[in-house]
Amino acid sequence: MFDIKIKNLQTKFVIAIIIVLLYCSFLYVYKIYIYPSYDYYGFSYHPLSFEEYAITLFFLLAPLIFLPVHMERPSSFTIWALYLFSYTSTCYILFYVQQLTFLKKLTLMLLLFSALYLIHLARFHRVNFIFTKKINWQKLDMFGILIIITGILIILLYLNNFKLKIISLEQIYSIRLEAREKKIILFQGYIIALANSVLTLIGIYLFVYRKKFLYLLLLVLINLAIFNFQATKTSIAKPIFFILFALIIKKSKKITWLICFLLICVLISLVEVMTMHSSFLSEVIVRRIFAIPGLLNVYFFDFFSHNPKVLLTDSSLNFFIKPVYPLPYTYMIGLEYFNNPERNADTGIWLAGFAHFGYPGVIIISLLAGFLLGILDNLLRKDFYYFGCLISIYIGTAWVEQGFHTSFLTGGVFYVFLMVFIILRSFHLSKEFSSVRLHR
Repeated sequence: MFDIKIKNLQTKFVIAIIIVLLYCSFLYVYKIYIYPSYDYYGFSYHPLSFEEYAITLFFLLAPLIFLPVHMERPSSFTIWALYLFSYTSTCYILFYVQQLTFLKKLTLMLLLFSALYLIHLARFHRVNFIFTKKINWQKLDMFGILIIITGILIILLYLNNFKLKIISLEQIYSIRLEAREKKIILFQGYIIALANSVLTLIGIYLFVYRKKFLYLLLLVLINLAIFNFQATKTSIAKPIFFILFALIIKKSKKITWLICFLLICVLISLVEVMTMHSSFLSEVIVRRIFAIPGLLNVYFFDFFSHNPKVLLTDSSLNFFIKPVYPLPYTYMIGLEYFNNPERNADTGIWLAGFAHFGYPGVIIISLLAGFLLGILDNLLRKDFYYFGCLISIYIGTAWVEQGFHTSFLTGGVFYVFLMVFIILRSFHLSKEFSSVRLHR
């Protein structure tokens, strides 16, 4: 037991060094590219004082007290995703955004630290669903998955008039504006959410762990179709990240490798900016993943600290209560801080909870999120570990970008839970997605 504790401390010490290096690398990219290119977003730059550096490093490293280093539970990857892509992002830019007072900045970080700890704690429960009797569809269920994936692909191709093309970076923004003008209808949004969540996860798992290359081909075509329709870079970047993640955890369950991978990506983007006069990686990785989530967290905290809370009146309660704002709350942030009422400036589960119900909203959302993650652990960690890890990292990235309630449909989290129950209920699917076969 003592040796295990020493090993954990050594691992956390190594992780702490990597986190500090990641922070330093980010700061350099921020100084030479993000701030000069996006100062109109509200980014600023000035040399930080010793106290500001010390506070930033304290909050960056404090969660290592409770964050798991050995990932026995799949949901540990959700906790780490929230830490790496939302919590640390806020730490990075906290003292480079001018909206908050010093006391408010400390309050925001204490709020995020508490929320992360609550999600971590709320996972440890014994609520479970037992599927003792499985349905044997004589492998028709696997055929059904293939039919569904093909059907969704045909629908996405139809939305693109059955034309797929390679889009240049110059065309991305014009196509994105066209997509916004079309105002994606509800059915199309749900189809895209289903493709981004369930179909992507199934395709990646069957490709990486079962060597079924047909599903990789279908996955590539689906995401190309989504990219052609919406021109969002994440429709290409996310599947690539999930594939790399699946390959990493197939080799090792240690979180250290994932953090090292992120550090390498930031360092490569730094070299790209300095030597190649290109900013693709700095755009997709450093700005989009490490700067924007923190910026939006600060803006949401600033706006809803001194404005009325939304109270779900922009969605489920608008039939009973008059909406507080004339626009959805994410568009209010777009109007207030980006001077663009058509900009959907969404944030993650914590600050979305704050926007709706203030501090109690953050606490309730954290407890609910942790409870759901605990259910996933109880269902998947024993026999479906690798598929559970893939699901958990997906949910983590969804909760970094969307509110808790909106993530269920438009973020695909509901479809993911439905997929888990269907797989566990099916005799052949439960065998196909089981991790037990991988260890034989």
